[in-house]
Amino acid sequence: MKATEYAVAFADWTLYSPPSKAELPPLMMGCTKPKTQTDILDLYDCIRKLLDADIALLKEEVWAISEWVRVAEEDVSDLKRGLSSLEETVHNLQSSNTNTNLRVDSCEDRDRRKNLKIRGVSDTVASEELPHLNSRLLASELPTKMAKWIVLDGVYRIAKSPRALTVSPRDIMVRFQSCADKQKLLNAIRDKAPVHFETHHLTFYQDLTRSTLQWRQAMRPINRRLRTYRWSTPRALIAYAEDKTYRAVAPKEATTFLASLGVTDTPPENQKPQSGHSWDVSNITPFVPARGQNYVTI
Repeated sequence: MKATEYAVAFADWTLYSPPSKAELPPLMMGCTKPKTQTDILDLYDCIRKLLDADIALLKEEVWAISEWVRVAEEDVSDLKRGLSSLEETVHNLQSSNTNTNLRVDSCEDRDRRKNLKIRGVSDTVASEELPHLNSRLLASELPTKMAKWIVLDGVYRIAKSPRALTVSPRDIMVRFQSCADKQKLLNAIRDKAPVHFETHHLTFYQDLTRSTLQWRQAMRPINRRLRTYRWSTPRALIAYAEDKTYRAVAPKEATTFLASLGVTDTPPENQKPQSGHSWDVSNITPFVPARGQNYVTI
């Protein structure tokens, strides 16, 4: 290398200056000379500014999430109140529907109270012979003077259900003009089960709706306990206390009701619960019985 080239190289080296902060990448800023306390503070301020920006952004996001949670909680509270109101409405509608069904069944049973089912008449007896057969039955079971004044509105066979599994004869429906006439026949055959008439073995049944029959079957354990006390057989168990009327409709409710009264499964013969017995009626629906509805007075 010539002397002039050495001189130029030496001159270039002596004229070299470190790059400015604008020329350095961010991570190398302040790294061209030893770290001083000022440089450390500058670096701390830079990092703090970056973190403050990120923290501010996170705070905004957290605030937005908190606001969303608050709105969601308010919506949930509104839904809970709406659900509670809806459940109360459904309960009231179910109670109203139950009461309506009970009244409809009561009206239908009242319309059927003049009917009497007779089971055991062979199918070989023609339909035209049924009125004469029934007249002979009345004459054989009732005094002559009483039987001749009984008037019937109709005698016919009941259609058998297609789901019936038995091949027994179809029942006969007898409709009396007067409920008193039907009751006279029932009183005459009360101690005869079954009634032996000519070549037939007859059994007599009240004409009740299917729902009433199902309800009686469900209430049968309750009715057995009430019969022991010589109480009536209710369609709904109704009681009076503190100038209010209470009704127990469901079998479970009726069982709880009787237990609160002290009615045991095996009570003494012909004995009623002691008067003045304390009992809780908070879970029993207040009810005013319809006219003609069976109830038990306590």
